[in-house]
Amino acid sequence: MALELIYTSAPRGLRAGTSGYCTVAQTRGLREDLAAALERRSLFAHESKGESPVYFSFRNVSLGGSNWRVLSRARDAGLDFTGRRHFLVHHLILEMAEDVAGIQPAEILLGWKGWCETWNGGPEELVARRPEALFRDLNQIRLPAQGWKRETGDAAWAVAVHGMPSPVGWLAGQLAPEELLGLMGESTAVLEAKQKGQSWLVPLDVGGAANPVPKDCLWSGRTPWPGSGKPAGVRSVLRLEDCRGKLAGGPPEEILLARTGQGLAKTTSRVFQPQGGRPSREDGYPEPPRGSAGRKYKTRFLWILMVLVAIAVGGRWAWRPKEPTRPVEVEIPPAPQGDIRVPPQEVVAHPLPPPPVVSPGQALRQSFWLEAGGREPIERLHLLFGKVLSVALIEDELSLLLRDVTDARGLRGPEGPISLQTSEEQKRFCREVARRAAPWTLYVPEAGRGLAYLPDPSQGAAGRNIPAQGRAPGEILQDISRSIFLDPQRWSLLIQFPAIGELKFMPVRIVPQDENRLWITRVEQHRTQIQRLRQEAFHRLGPWAAGDPDAMDEREMRRLAKTLRGQGDETRPLEDFLAIDADYRRWWFSPYVDASPSENFRRLLRTPGVECVLELDGLAVGRLEP
Repeated sequence: MALELIYTSAPRGLRAGTSGYCTVAQTRGLREDLAAALERRSLFAHESKGESPVYFSFRNVSLGGSNWRVLSRARDAGLDFTGRRHFLVHHLILEMAEDVAGIQPAEILLGWKGWCETWNGGPEELVARRPEALFRDLNQIRLPAQGWKRETGDAAWAVAVHGMPSPVGWLAGQLAPEELLGLMGESTAVLEAKQKGQSWLVPLDVGGAANPVPKDCLWSGRTPWPGSGKPAGVRSVLRLEDCRGKLAGGPPEEILLARTGQGLAKTTSRVFQPQGGRPSREDGYPEPPRGSAGRKYKTRFLWILMVLVAIAVGGRWAWRPKEPTRPVEVEIPPAPQGDIRVPPQEVVAHPLPPPPVVSPGQALRQSFWLEAGGREPIERLHLLFGKVLSVALIEDELSLLLRDVTDARGLRGPEGPISLQTSEEQKRFCREVARRAAPWTLYVPEAGRGLAYLPDPSQGAAGRNIPAQGRAPGEILQDISRSIFLDPQRWSLLIQFPAIGELKFMPVRIVPQDENRLWITRVEQHRTQIQRLRQEAFHRLGPWAAGDPDAMDEREMRRLAKTLRGQGDETRPLEDFLAIDADYRRWWFSPYVDASPSENFRRLLRTPGVECVLELDGLAVGRLEP
């Protein structure tokens, strides 16, 4: 069956308590972990200038031993209910077992009539549909490759990308994403003509230049692409402007396919293998050799194995240590008298395993879970908080917690083992815990999930130190939303700066949809403000303060202070300036232009006096540390 999920900014989402960027529609029965994975992939970058083109992608998602093909289309959706610019992402999910023979991903991305453009209604549950009914009227991408011939003059460029190390960046200066995706479709049509289903072995995406390159795509197209550089994350580049007026190279049978659409009988057994070590099969393993070639590889493997065994055996006999090297405990007798000396025994130290790396979301999740009374290791936390809980709210959260759980009889509740297998047991549990004022937990061993209630999560916030692990603010908020099942828009970071004299600075708030350059720009604005204040205090010193204070080091500052104190005049302006200058030099920094957002944020957290508070619905629940 074909499943769907639509993600955009809305006043009310499909899940209880969600708003802002959230899921507004999804197919009934869609797995919770799959929906969460799709929400994490619901990204779209608006262009800084001009219109933002549509972003297409086809990727594979593996969760819990199950695999899906996910086709996605993201676009600018205008202004949302708050008046801000927003986007909409529509995911179409196909199980690996679905029969898609004769259909290419590019044909669905370009030609399916069901793609959602905007969302103005309320949340909605969709009905699963059969792929054969959805894709009945698709326009097929056929050979010869007329699009490549029109853009470059030679249709054979459709096969040139097959031999390039992946991931390959497709760059075009003038084409629309739909046109560039059509060229990709002609390149996969060559693979599909040789063997059915080959086009589904090439994850790809196409969009504007502002969208980063995903790590799991073999082909990434960006248009319009400015300049002569290449996107980060690609190994090779196919630039359309460099192909025009030139003849392409490649296997003759594939070139014949691209130019004429003929020659299928000669190439039906060849399987596409991406260059650069990427897997080509759906299960992630390389496609094995077939026929006589397979027997040849097996024979070669046996010969290599025999040679390695012979080398190992011969080396063992050739090298005979004089003393045993096994790590056994031996009793060393005392050294005899005289000149005979016993060399000291070598002690082999076995290092301890390194401590596990705890992400920000894992640290906060475990902190909430322990404070509520939980002791089990959990993979995801459902959190309830507030002085008063309604039974309906607990029932909604409990239904999400027990989704896909087949056996709910062996759970661990506030008072010990508990069964929530029937609806009556669940209702009774919700009524009982709704009357509790103290924290409590509910653990589901089968799913590794937990439900915790904290009356006030802001209590103890000063003692919750959350490791940033060198991540940028957006990555931290995204990691927390993966570990704790709440609407990502409810989390925010608040950067607080120390006051300088009587001057206090407004804190900088970072929300999930903010881009990195926004918070860096806001920090730079604060720096400009204190820099102006320092400049004014410097010029109040009179004729002795000539020049620019930024050009003076600490030795020159001390010499200036000594000179002014020797004049015997009023020293209050001097003391004011020295206090501002000391604070300015002590903790204020300028973000590095060439550094990554994570590096700039790490330097900011290490600055004395600067604090970064994690907030949930505006309540401080923890503090970030470098």
